[in-house]
Amino acid sequence: MTIAQFVNIPGHHNFVIEGPKGNIEVGLSIPQVTNFDYFAIIGHPHPLQEGTMNNKVVTTTAKKFVDMQIPVMRFNFRGVGATQGAFDHGIGETLDMLYLIGLWKALYPQSKLILSGFSFGSYVATRAAQVVECALLILIAPPVARFQFQPQSIPTVILMGDADEVVEPQDVRVFAESVMPPIPIEWFEDTGHFFHGKLLILKDVLDRWINTCLTRP
Repeated sequence: MTIAQFVNIPGHHNFVIEGPKGNIEVGLSIPQVTNFDYFAIIGHPHPLQEGTMNNKVVTTTAKKFVDMQIPVMRFNFRGVGATQGAFDHGIGETLDMLYLIGLWKALYPQSKLILSGFSFGSYVATRAAQVVECALLILIAPPVARFQFQPQSIPTVILMGDADEVVEPQDVRVFAESVMPPIPIEWFEDTGHFFHGKLLILKDVLDRWINTCLTRP
């Protein structure tokens, strides 16, 4: 399978392609009316803690991109689903994300990239942002105390529940404020790590931030 087989077919496509270290399971969503000036890719939660590309926060984020006519890709990290290999602490996962971005850019070099990730996936997205040009970086519940996040000189936003039971909210606040200029945080009241009961609000907040990217000159 290749990405080119699906880019002109609206709908959701699940397929496996050959990656740098074996097969990668990919979910590619193409809107009915597609704005190929942009492309989004999303990283999922920790593979050793049952994280997959079908996580509700990840799929909700993907649906918002589709609603905004932006093609979006999810993929399973190494050792998850039909993706071969084993957990690689963010290194191999980043290489796979960059590989998939490269495949898309070979087809649509003009596409501006929007990187997003939930939990561990936000670490992978941040690592990828060190290598490729990115129009917007969306970090959802980033585990800043567990992994070495390097702030990027690109538009970035953090989405964070104030009652997160996995990622300490104060750690995220300190991290965001340590950057110049500080990274804006969208706080979700009475919200845990998995945004239970808050997914519609999550979509509204994503809508606002993605629009800032779309309307930026």
